[in-house]
Amino acid sequence: MFDSFARSIALLLPLLATGVCAQTLDPIHVIGEDVIEVGEVEHSEFTGSHTSLSAEQIEQEVAGLGPLLAHESGIQFKQSGGVGSYSSISVRAASAAQTNVFLDGVLLNNASSGAVDLSQLELLNLSRIDVYRGATPLQLGISNIGGAVNLRSGGNEASESRIRLGFGSFDERNVHISAQTDLNGWKLSTKASRVMAKNNFTFNNENGTPLNLSDDKREKRNNSDFSRNAFLLKLSNNNDQSNQVDAMLQYTEREQGLPHWANRSDTQTQIDNNTLQLQVNRRFSAEVGSDWNHSEGLYFNRSVEAYDDSYSQIGLGVQSTKSISNLIGLKSYWEKINDTGTFSLHVDGRQELLEQEDKLGGSNAFSASRREISSAAQYSLFAFNDKLLLTPSLRWQGISDNYDGVLRSGKNSNSQSDATAQIGMRWEHSEQLTLSANAGQHNREPVFFELFGDRGLYLGNASLKPEKGTNVDVGVQWLSASLPGSSLNVTGFASFRDELIVSVYDSRGIGRSVNSGKAQVLGVEFDSQLAIKKHWQFKLNMTWQSAENLSNANAFNGKQLPGEAQFAGYAQLRYHKGPYKLWYESDFMQQRFYDTANLLAAEDFVVHSLGFSMLYKKLHTVLLLKNLTDVQTEDYNGFPKPGRSFHINFTYNFQRRVS
Repeated sequence: MFDSFARSIALLLPLLATGVCAQTLDPIHVIGEDVIEVGEVEHSEFTGSHTSLSAEQIEQEVAGLGPLLAHESGIQFKQSGGVGSYSSISVRAASAAQTNVFLDGVLLNNASSGAVDLSQLELLNLSRIDVYRGATPLQLGISNIGGAVNLRSGGNEASESRIRLGFGSFDERNVHISAQTDLNGWKLSTKASRVMAKNNFTFNNENGTPLNLSDDKREKRNNSDFSRNAFLLKLSNNNDQSNQVDAMLQYTEREQGLPHWANRSDTQTQIDNNTLQLQVNRRFSAEVGSDWNHSEGLYFNRSVEAYDDSYSQIGLGVQSTKSISNLIGLKSYWEKINDTGTFSLHVDGRQELLEQEDKLGGSNAFSASRREISSAAQYSLFAFNDKLLLTPSLRWQGISDNYDGVLRSGKNSNSQSDATAQIGMRWEHSEQLTLSANAGQHNREPVFFELFGDRGLYLGNASLKPEKGTNVDVGVQWLSASLPGSSLNVTGFASFRDELIVSVYDSRGIGRSVNSGKAQVLGVEFDSQLAIKKHWQFKLNMTWQSAENLSNANAFNGKQLPGEAQFAGYAQLRYHKGPYKLWYESDFMQQRFYDTANLLAAEDFVVHSLGFSMLYKKLHTVLLLKNLTDVQTEDYNGFPKPGRSFHINFTYNFQRRVS
């Protein structure tokens, strides 16, 4: 594996040379606030609960995108194993399919499965992450029950050319190279990376009998190896500030072994993915008050997934499939700024085609397509000397699906449309105190698997209705005048959900998706930062929530939704002096269940970690000690996550940076 790692570095070095040779001087970049381009979210005109994660926070995280997001209140993540294993998030107890994930404003949730596997995304290709809970900004278009996460790719910021090498427990290796140069008024940014890990961590295997301690064994995880290559190319022309063009191309390929729940040593099941994403945007800024600002974008996404369980080692039967998804879309955003506020329009049209091939010649082959148009309109109204902001908005979405299967449903089609409304309010009582409130309707359209079925003993239901949610939240934000950098945010939220899509099984064991039951989610989010003297800072984020199932089935009614902890939090104590940083952090989670009937409880846990970083001239070193007490945790029953581990990263910047 180390030879493969070395070859990867050799292949990536030309990228770095491009960036280094382009620099004849040793410039100093001053990092300031991001410029808001036309079509991007203007947070001063957004009333919902949101958080932005900086490039520094992204670079510091080694466990992946899911754990980083889970440090924020209202967000929980699930991971099926070690580095690179399936990872997803839920926001305010809304599932991964009910939470939209965007890359530079383009929706990544597809019509095939609905959820986004965060392990397929390269964290270091991002310069910022914006998290929106409950309400979704109009600039992102499509809304969902949980909210949205917008991943901002790097390249347009004043970043440096650099190389990063990382090593960690369980044979983890990573290399990341970025370079930036100017080409006749165009800014060209390139990033490339390779990550690999055996994930052969030791865990306590209970062999499916937690009450029988005699068959427990300490053993290493089998068939959990992972590797991912990623490449990002970003091109932008900012010479004419009123007429800007940018393009982004990203390619990712991933190979991953899938372990058996009982950790069988002979398991060979594998899943491989590769994705290609392309975006081209044009942004036009008019003179203030004279005309409309607008942006247009074209995007394309191709995803290929190969799943091989030819020996029926982890599933219900022999399977070997190849799925190819092609998505193309156009979006347009228009805004008119006047004395009292901003009127905004957003339109997005996309078409997705999914084709699945059964490589064993069985009944798992099918094709499906979805045409979708969505639109949104909003007026951001300022009043009372800009102390009050009101943001009423309307959204409309229409879809048309077609399916052609081999055996199950034959040819089928489905069309539907729906409209939703949202309103937000923010009152700035003073520079220190702000009040906000939001209410809105949000829907989640069923995906191909639920509508038509795509595996073995499972029947689709083409008459499914969208899941519906009504979200309400009220928040208070306080900034300290005497302690700069100290703040406190408290938000109470409620979500009332209907037409939830669940799987039911008959006496023959055949499953089917149906609209069944309701849910009620009530909760409180608590975010705080405290600057202690000059060098110390303390951060505490906590969430309490009750996600009650209101199903018609007596066995499920009144129970908590599976997988959602009632209490979760993150704490960090940081010391920063000169080039040195030292921090302690803790993640904790309590009261969650694996099953709908709440008969199988997941263990509560507290995970402690330590971090240290040092900047010496152009070399930045980060050392992380994760899970100090070696706690074994599981987000999916029978699929443990790693225990104690270490990670060390060395980043060499070829330009000096002043923050």
